[in-house]
Amino acid sequence: MTSRKRSGKSIRRFLVDTNLFIAKTEVMDVAEKFLRLCKPYFPEDQLIDIYHAATCLQESAVLITNDRHFDRINEEKIIEVWSISKAIEEFGI
Repeated sequence: MTSRKRSGKSIRRFLVDTNLFIAKTEVMDVAEKFLRLCKPYFPEDQLIDIYHAATCLQESAVLITNDRHFDRINEEKIIEVWSISKAIEEFGI
């Protein structure tokens, strides 16, 4: 198989995987208690990180990121954080 054919197959698989991900995405309202629990682990200017962590805590979801801002909250076992490479390995992508 040529490199171009492999590349096209990879792109198609990526698009299918991305569409499946988007199809399963939903907007969540995060309860104030989860925001309060996560807030001490982040600087004031990292509000979006607080929301990401609080959403994962509320929904018992694993956060997949390489962002080091989440190291402390992961180490304290408040939420589970996987690196992108671990997620790829776990999901067999």
